[in-house]
Amino acid sequence: MHALLVEDDDRMARALGTALAQRGHTVRRVSRALDALRYVHEAGFVLLDLGLPDLDGLELLRRLRTVCDAPLIVVTARCEERDVVQGLRAGADDYVVKP
Repeated sequence: MHALLVEDDDRMARALGTALAQRGHTVRRVSRALDALRYVHEAGFVLLDLGLPDLDGLELLRRLRTVCDAPLIVVTARCEERDVVQGLRAGADDYVVKP
């Protein structure tokens, strides 16, 4: 399955990309919201960091949900309960806090 990885941190992107590839997924990694919107139609699922340089991740999540039916999984350092609730309400199918 093809994954879209939206992550601006190179080290985290490498780790996630490697883990996905080892499990048989192909991965396109982008680090900007506009690129995520461009490539989301190719994705079987999306892993999305909320801390992006060009647009708030929650806003991107809302926009992605309007154009994409694929599973959207937030992978972020934002760990407060209100952050999780906001993410799920914005359209995330799951919310994973980075270690």
